[in-house]
Amino acid sequence: MRATITELALQMRDESPAEIKDDVSTMVDSIIAMDKVFSDNNYDLTAMARIEDVRNTMDAISSDPKVVEAKQRYSAFMEKNCGPLSQ
Repeated sequence: MRATITELALQMRDESPAEIKDDVSTMVDSIIAMDKVFSDNNYDLTAMARIEDVRNTMDAISSDPKVVEAKQRYSAFMEKNCGPLSQ
């Protein structure tokens, strides 16, 4: 059985260390919100690109300051505890 991105994100949230659980939850909530937009549009990326409301919704989700800050803290946590994220 293959897991979906959303399922993997939920697993990551459930298994994340307490120190970053809130940030991971915020990021996962954004993934779930984006997946709903994809699902509502039958995962048709070409059609989605033509719909201004869809583009605006996706932009609002990904640029939400709470999500951006959570990603930054998550990246800092990962770099501190797991080493550099890119080489």
